[in-house]
Amino acid sequence: MIYLFFIIIGAFFSFCEYNGVFKNKKAHEIVGYYFLLILFICFAGIRYRVGGDTLAYIKYFDEMPTVDELASIDYLNSEYNPLWYVLNAIIKFIYNDFIFFQIVHAVIINTSIFYFFKKYSPNNKFTLVFFYFLFYYLYFNTEILRESLALSAFVLGYKYLLKKKWKQYYVLCIFCFLIHTSAIILFVLPFLQRKIKLIYLISIALFLALMGSINLVELIKSFNLPTQIILKSRSYLGREINIFGMLMQTVVVMPIIIVHLVRKKYKMREHIFEKNVLPFVYFGILSLFIGGFYRFLNYLYIINLVYFVDTLMLVSKQRFYFGPRVYMKFSMMFFFIYYGYFYMRDTSEYEPHTRFYNRYYPYHSIIDPKREVKRENAYYKMMNLNW
Repeated sequence: MIYLFFIIIGAFFSFCEYNGVFKNKKAHEIVGYYFLLILFICFAGIRYRVGGDTLAYIKYFDEMPTVDELASIDYLNSEYNPLWYVLNAIIKFIYNDFIFFQIVHAVIINTSIFYFFKKYSPNNKFTLVFFYFLFYYLYFNTEILRESLALSAFVLGYKYLLKKKWKQYYVLCIFCFLIHTSAIILFVLPFLQRKIKLIYLISIALFLALMGSINLVELIKSFNLPTQIILKSRSYLGREINIFGMLMQTVVVMPIIIVHLVRKKYKMREHIFEKNVLPFVYFGILSLFIGGFYRFLNYLYIINLVYFVDTLMLVSKQRFYFGPRVYMKFSMMFFFIYYGYFYMRDTSEYEPHTRFYNRYYPYHSIIDPKREVKRENAYYKMMNLNW
């Protein structure tokens, strides 16, 4: 099974890194890292009808404008953001095939993330790649295709936020927003990173409770905003969330909260990404009250993964950190509970005898192109698409 191959090879490189195999073999380390990058690009790039939202994007690709048609689009009232149309038009101009789009998309996403890992955590990059494959790879490469492009631009330009180069940072925010509307949250991210007093936290909690009781979609519609923003608000904010969903949203933020508490309790040196803990928790809390707000977490997953893995490696390599080891194992448990549920949840209400992982398994590529009827039926019914 190809997924098992990726898990084994990822674990192998992570093991070698942890045990210092690459310490005096930098050439081997570089070759290994780029080998994994090429594997990740090829696996996503040449897939054939693998992933849920991928199926929708295959359908919509034929309807995307050509380069000659870009000037005639009403961007304010269009369904997608301008740079999404531009990217599709350029790809269709070069080679009009969705497989080519997948390859370009996989190159952008995975190159950006691999670069980010290598730049900000060079000593743990293989372990980060391993966790990336386990938790986020399929989600970023086969589901949120548009949003993952905005995410890639954000992580590439994250240095501007770190260095407080505000002009460059807000140009980056505009660029990301032109790819996907959810990137609007990046405009306020610097303010959310600031420490907040207890009275303000209480005020935020009361505000969230109020927002949970208001129909935000109708409120946004009353401002006579562009059609695109209204459509996105209806898609994301209009989603209902049940008690179990609220519980799972709590689970997803717990590992980062635990790591933060461990670092504070044992007086570890402040991590470069420490300031992203508060925004991550804010978005997690908001998603408890407002369905769809979880999408904003996407922009911090990769950053907080570095924060988590760096702490995990630090704790595991220090013998006197027995207490933190227990806490880190506990935080790992939350990771596997959440993503275990995410992939294993039953989807038989949409298609008999299916689970969510059937979006990705069995895997098919352009070498053995095959349509999985159950996969496609389950996705179309889940998304209320009459295709």
